[in-house]
Amino acid sequence: MHGIQASGGLLQDGRFLLVAKIGRGGQADVYRAYDRLEGRLAALKVPHDGRRGGPGHPLAAEFARWRGLRHPAIVHARELRIAGDGPLAGGRPYLVLEYVGGGPLHRALRPGGVGPQELLAVTRQLLEALALLHAGGWVHRDLKPANVLCDSRDPLQVKLTDFGLASPAGRRGAPGNVSGSLPFMAPEVLLGGRVDSRTDLYGLGMLLYHLATGTFPAGPGLEEIVRWHLSSDPADVTRTRPEIPGAIAELIRRLTQRSPAARPADADEALRLAGLPARTPPPRVECSDPAVTGLRLALDAARLGGRRVVALSCGPGQQRLLDEVSGWLAVRGIPGLVLAPESVVRFVEELLLEGGPGLRARARRLRIDRHLPAVWIGDHLLPSVGASDEPGRGCIPRLVARLLRDPARRRPLAVLVRGHRADPRIAALVHELGRLERGLDCGGVRPGGLLVLFSVCVLPGRSCRCVR
Repeated sequence: MHGIQASGGLLQDGRFLLVAKIGRGGQADVYRAYDRLEGRLAALKVPHDGRRGGPGHPLAAEFARWRGLRHPAIVHARELRIAGDGPLAGGRPYLVLEYVGGGPLHRALRPGGVGPQELLAVTRQLLEALALLHAGGWVHRDLKPANVLCDSRDPLQVKLTDFGLASPAGRRGAPGNVSGSLPFMAPEVLLGGRVDSRTDLYGLGMLLYHLATGTFPAGPGLEEIVRWHLSSDPADVTRTRPEIPGAIAELIRRLTQRSPAARPADADEALRLAGLPARTPPPRVECSDPAVTGLRLALDAARLGGRRVVALSCGPGQQRLLDEVSGWLAVRGIPGLVLAPESVVRFVEELLLEGGPGLRARARRLRIDRHLPAVWIGDHLLPSVGASDEPGRGCIPRLVARLLRDPARRRPLAVLVRGHRADPRIAALVHELGRLERGLDCGGVRPGGLLVLFSVCVLPGRSCRCVR
């Protein structure tokens, strides 16, 4: 595969087996990968530029926008990671995305042969996805068939992807300095005007016209396309496909009006024009739970105050809390390890996979396999055949604390554990992490009424707070 280093094989960070490059855009490559940790396929988005990861990297900003968009018609952004051991250049950030196997819209459906009902199905889903994005104050700015993916089992189940060009609504561009895809670009973008939700609706109208006709209203030349966007009549799909129902043709005509004021005001009005059912109110783009807000503040204080380790344990049903905190950490460049304590060997294996080659090397030096019913196979610690986890259960807190001691002293580190406060291993783990430095003093606080089971911040030689 081009664009990645050959050293380290095709296993990235001990977790992602790179299978194939499935996309190349102006800013990033996309790879299909098998996630060994979760046992499913994933898509890895890797920027072209060689900048190292950190809070100021554009991919961090994109992930911050993307991670709060939860909708069946939007690709789910799972994680933001920094490349360690593997074929990707070390220190470069990459996004871990939901894998959608049907390919981009223009390959899954044949432009020019898409029927009225199929057009309506695509329209409804994309309008609902755009409504959620616009409710958060953002504009996608690059709506095109390549950024709409189809489900492999049903091409009419679509998902919007790639929020790398998304910008706040109301932002003004500069004439002649534009980004996006020209055939789908609204006139106000070309002229450096303000962009808002109607900018995306124009792109949707051009996308639907292309699906219906297989062509564009203008000729293939660059000047012809720009001239059409700026001065021609709105797109009339019936000139090429007279059998397209009047309601769909009128919707496309309204969406592709030169003036934003002549287009539908928002996605809801466009749904009504298409005769489609009203959408259900979208969930909030950002989680506003008081417990999450409290955790954000605590983690900010931990990072700014020089604290070494942050450990959080959440019980069943709190996956959203883990996702929110994981995303918050990733945007700020703080490593986060998400572990599951169902099995001692599995717990330590996940810790080593998430922690990268440095932590695996430390585990070898500590001869960790002597304390667990597990053996090393290459760089991977796997359960011994026929062995039970029971003999090793008592050693997991001590093992984890010893593994994390040196990495936590070098930089802030977060450990997020799926568990339950009644699990003695969780309590022991929090206790052992606290012993990494002296002066641990735990007091009880419950932020916002939502039970946050254990959140402990450890400072060198100072006291800390344990949130229950």
